[in-house]
Amino acid sequence: MRILVATVQTPFVRGGAEALVAGLVAALRAAGNEAEATALPFKWYPPERILDAMLAARLLDVSEVAGARVDLVVGVRFPAYLVPHANKVLWLAHQHRPAYDLWDEPLGDLHNYASGARVRDAVRHADRALIPEARRVFTISRNVSARLQNFCALDSTPLYHPPPRAEDFYCDEASDYFFFPSRVDPIKRQALAVAALAQTREPVRVKFAGASGGGASLEDARALAASLGVADRAEWLGEVSEEQKRELYARSLGVVYTPVDEDYG
Repeated sequence: MRILVATVQTPFVRGGAEALVAGLVAALRAAGNEAEATALPFKWYPPERILDAMLAARLLDVSEVAGARVDLVVGVRFPAYLVPHANKVLWLAHQHRPAYDLWDEPLGDLHNYASGARVRDAVRHADRALIPEARRVFTISRNVSARLQNFCALDSTPLYHPPPRAEDFYCDEASDYFFFPSRVDPIKRQALAVAALAQTREPVRVKFAGASGGGASLEDARALAASLGVADRAEWLGEVSEEQKRELYARSLGVVYTPVDEDYG
């Protein structure tokens, strides 16, 4: 089969969703299919750009490419999962959370705009009307399925994926640090881990691995660590290789992960 995986890409930002899509494409190819990912660039501010992106997704014709039919589209991320196709299934990483569970929450942004409520309603209407176009709707977790049911009254099936290259993970002798793997972003709440570090009685460290999610996220986290007197115990590694990441997991005292209602649970 010729399979197209529809996703979005915030330029210059890579995280778990990008790894998820890469792993899906690799698995589809390993199963004997011809598979590709196609990513729409996505900018969510000002809110009117969200509507533009939704319209762009709906205007795409991916029924065939270069004269060859696309047999199946797998929609993963908003608004790319709105792409029309006669044979489409969804594997939702999440919906546009600022229009749902993050509406009116400090870490959401859509409600801060005068046009926010109008755009929120448009996003919710599109999801309720267009997600049912899919032949099957899967999500990456029970958490995402629960949100879909709670906000849109739509049923879905959680379909969990293993960590990339799960067979390569191992345990080693523990060192003196906790490991926090994630892009540095307010919604991932590295600040909460830094604040907790300042309360510890033991001289443990936290190693943060992940690129900045944009803006002043990393600078703010560093400044907080300095203001709380734990700059020497909060280590910011930036992006690390998969091999380094596995070693950091293997030698950590434990993993700290504090995002708000994380999609994967």
